[in-house]
Amino acid sequence: MPRLTAPRILAVLTVGGCNDAGLTKFNASPVAEITSHAPDAAGNPPALYEGEWVRFTGNVSDPDDALTDLIVVWYLGEEVICEATPADFRGGSTCEARTDLASESVRMVVSDPENKTATARVPLDIVPTEAPDAIISAPLEVGQYYADIRVTFEGVVTDVEDAPADLGVTWESDVDGVLDVASEPDSDGTLIGRTSLSEGEHLITLRVEDTHGKVGTDAVAITVGTANRAPECALNRPADGSVWTSGASVVFAGLASDDDVDADTLDWALRSSIDGLLAVGTPDRSGEIAAGTDTLSIGTHVITLEVTDEVEASCEDTIQVIVDTPPEVGITSPGDGTEQNEGEPFFIRGTVADAQDTAPGIDILWESDVDGVLDTTPANPDGELAFTASGLSLGVHVLTVTATDSVGLSTSASVSIEVNGLPTAPTVSIAPASPGSTDDLVATIVADSVDPDGDAVSYGYVWTRDGVVTSHTTPTVAATHTARDEHWEVTVTPTDGLGSGSAATDSVTVGNGVPTVDSTSLGPSSPATNDRLTITAAGSDPDGDPVALTYEWFVDGLSTGQTGTTLDGASWFDKDQVVWVEVVASDGEDSSATTTSTSVTVVNTPPAAPTIALAPTSPRSSNDDIICEVTADGADDDGDSQTHSFGWTVDGIAYTGAFD
Repeated sequence: MPRLTAPRILAVLTVGGCNDAGLTKFNASPVAEITSHAPDAAGNPPALYEGEWVRFTGNVSDPDDALTDLIVVWYLGEEVICEATPADFRGGSTCEARTDLASESVRMVVSDPENKTATARVPLDIVPTEAPDAIISAPLEVGQYYADIRVTFEGVVTDVEDAPADLGVTWESDVDGVLDVASEPDSDGTLIGRTSLSEGEHLITLRVEDTHGKVGTDAVAITVGTANRAPECALNRPADGSVWTSGASVVFAGLASDDDVDADTLDWALRSSIDGLLAVGTPDRSGEIAAGTDTLSIGTHVITLEVTDEVEASCEDTIQVIVDTPPEVGITSPGDGTEQNEGEPFFIRGTVADAQDTAPGIDILWESDVDGVLDTTPANPDGELAFTASGLSLGVHVLTVTATDSVGLSTSASVSIEVNGLPTAPTVSIAPASPGSTDDLVATIVADSVDPDGDAVSYGYVWTRDGVVTSHTTPTVAATHTARDEHWEVTVTPTDGLGSGSAATDSVTVGNGVPTVDSTSLGPSSPATNDRLTITAAGSDPDGDPVALTYEWFVDGLSTGQTGTTLDGASWFDKDQVVWVEVVASDGEDSSATTTSTSVTVVNTPPAAPTIALAPTSPRSSNDDIICEVTADGADDDGDSQTHSFGWTVDGIAYTGAFD
């Protein structure tokens, strides 16, 4: 730090003189001068840093007294910084003190034995300074620390005014005291060191003090545990000594744990004695480790799992894995997706070869995923495989052949085949069960065929007439193709599209054709009470037999018991009654259903003209009224009561005048 210098300043001395009383002894005042600090040429006071240790020096003298009899007191501001001390034999005096912001000046006061004093004063310019900074980057509160593992201490100290090398640094523990850690910062203020701590909770403090006495600190609370315990690990998969096909994906699985830290803070590495480092990583929170590779070289590998904790303590586990090439095997027949109906055998063919073993020395296993083991016959010397599979269960099978060589490596090939289940026989019935020659023959599936595979079932129809196959292949034979006394049989065969199941049959003999009433006509359509109604009807027989028609007359829904073709109204019906006829046709063996004719309603019969009389018979003009009187009603077939209306004519011309 530059020092500020200036010419010496002499203290003002007080001198005594003679008086009129005569000559007396005169004691001169001492002289004081501060030699270490003075204003510059421009009169500016010397600049000192706040907190700086400063060595102040000065000289004193006295013409009357010995230099060592002079007593000097130093002041910084108003504070005594050096108590009364004799000057040295040269008259020099020295005082060291640390400045502060209140140090506006330095004073040196000298006293002689007679207590005469002199003062030297130099004003000061105190420049404020900053406290240093301290930052701890290690250890951290969240870290894991052990009593047997040295703890790393790292930090940074800086100061605005001082270089890192000028700073005073200490690491302290509230338990272990000042720590034996390197405390010399490098050029950028970085500190690093290691030391052991006792087990327990510690408050670690990094303290830095600059040359001006200002202090900066940082602190962190940590817990130091017992001695570190190494992790534990196990390589669980694949099985020790397992054999793998070259190029196959080998999945390794292990488990790691540590009594001191969480499993996911550990590191693991997987190595092969042949291929070197295979994988690295960290376990998951439960400690599980997983890795896989499909590039292991052919050979016998010693696989090592190493797990390391945060302080490099580790554990290992090893297994042996064999990698080799497997045999080659294939299925040549049947092809994938082959379907055969139940009861039909499968002719199975395949081939096998191996780079190391002869074909007959390779173990062969044919299996169905439904029926299990089918065959174990070894290959012939040419590597050919053959056997016949019969009686397989219905449904889809995955047919697999597995070839296993002498070191236990296996290869498989598979195809999908299907044994089609045939549908069951349905139940069929011909309707009607006793048909006539006018009935269509309809084959009806009473109980459906059931396909064991759940396939859709369709039906084929074959009709025979009197034992001879006809051209009819649908469920229905129209009546126009049948005749009385013919024997008809239908055979219904179910199919699922791949095969046909058992057939079902039914048969009938065509009986007599029932005659029919073809037409009826009842007239007249508007009969009066005393009219005679006549029914006209026609019938036919499908077998050409003669047809007889019978009739029954009904009036207002009640049978009259009349069976002829006519009905007399005078005896059987009146006005407003409804009349119809029921007709039945018969061929002497069967009768038709009843046919009802259209009905007719009996209408009103108009009455006959009444008998009238005019009075007087010879009326006088302008004097006599002419009166018309009904003397007798006209006859009425319906027996209805009658009313009359009147109309007059005069000389043949309708009279339009008033009349009563």
